[in-house]
Amino acid sequence: MEKGDENLMIDMLDSKQRKEFKRLIKLDDAVFVAGSKRSYRFMKKMQGHIEASRNYTIPIKNYSVSYFGNTETQIKGGETSLRGKDIYFLPDITRRANDWFAEIELVSDSLWRSSINSLTLLLTDVCYDTQDTKEEPHVPISARVMADKITKIASPNGIVTIDPHFRQFDALFDKKTQVCVLESWPAVVRHIRKTGSVPLENLVLVSTDIGDVRRTLKQKQGLGITTKMGLIYKEKELTGERKIINTEFIGDVEGKDVLLVDDMIRSGKTNSNAVNLVKQYGAERVWTYAAHPWFTDSRKKRQLIESCDGVLASNSHLHTYLKGVELVDLSWIFAEAAYRIQTDESVSSLFRLENNK
Repeated sequence: MEKGDENLMIDMLDSKQRKEFKRLIKLDDAVFVAGSKRSYRFMKKMQGHIEASRNYTIPIKNYSVSYFGNTETQIKGGETSLRGKDIYFLPDITRRANDWFAEIELVSDSLWRSSINSLTLLLTDVCYDTQDTKEEPHVPISARVMADKITKIASPNGIVTIDPHFRQFDALFDKKTQVCVLESWPAVVRHIRKTGSVPLENLVLVSTDIGDVRRTLKQKQGLGITTKMGLIYKEKELTGERKIINTEFIGDVEGKDVLLVDDMIRSGKTNSNAVNLVKQYGAERVWTYAAHPWFTDSRKKRQLIESCDGVLASNSHLHTYLKGVELVDLSWIFAEAAYRIQTDESVSSLFRLENNK
């Protein structure tokens, strides 16, 4: 439809019809782009949520990512025209960190060369964001380098991520890049209420780190838990690998069920230690939740699963199944964020407590 015809039609409508017409015009320009089969399956869930809740289908374009014998990355996007489209691109976080970088950079270059209108990166997790400070001489601030590379090479108009380890994640980017930081706690609240996998009657929520206090408090309030939350305080080395040298528990879990809340599970060792610690303080049953399940060590993963009554983790790493782990679906939160960004609606209202009870 030509611009002049759009304006003519808009002038003929009342205010409510005009708003709906503009919404549909904006949605018509939206395209989801997946960087792998895993990304595509996640985006199919996003697409399904929008179809069910908004009665609209956003198309998905799948990019092919392969590797030459010398490990160089090759990108192919097919022949579908993307000229003038607003792209929401989901790279595959399960790739090795540097391959994840390459996918973002190369696919973004391909998209801009296809004359798209805008590019929003959907980052279900972020590599290098745990390396966010300069703890000793002659080391990089890798999180800053990551942000600079994405900004300068991929040139996204916006970035959407969820529960980043670095709490000031949006400060890594300049004002030209609109950063939207989502939270996973509404998905956890919805999942527990729907499945009943974690009993609420005698439950205490415990933050496994000072940095996780806010998300723990939000989950506590969303679930309607009235007991005081607990905190695990970790004393770490100031240099090197910042290993944990001392752990203290603050709170009361005697005779209580406990849900431990963490931002990530790396190997699973720290999470197992947290389970054992609250049991030492009298916890009856213990579950643990983490937003980002890396599980870099299969033996420690098994030890974590065996040490507690249940392990919950989000599908931020694009899993459809994870043995021994109960997955919490985040696709609907990303779908809502993409839809609301495209239609100029509030994203922050997703995380208001009154909307998640």
